[in-house]
Amino acid sequence: MQGNLRDFDRVANLPSIKIPTLFLCGEFDECTPETTRDYANRVPQSEFAEIKGSAHLTTIDAPRATVNVVRRFLARADSA
Repeated sequence: MQGNLRDFDRVANLPSIKIPTLFLCGEFDECTPETTRDYANRVPQSEFAEIKGSAHLTTIDAPRATVNVVRRFLARADSA
């Protein structure tokens, strides 16, 4: 890993998140779909979504797909 966050690791804290959480990544994201799915599996009440054909900037690469995923998640979270 590179950059300012290269030594930042809070994976052990993920199970303590107690609110609905969306983990979203692009198909070609630096934080890979496999890694993002692993994080989501550690958080109760979480959902994982992969935006096909996009990289890290899903809102630019696939804005419609990203908005649709977020809207569906918010609707489910709001009704919970």
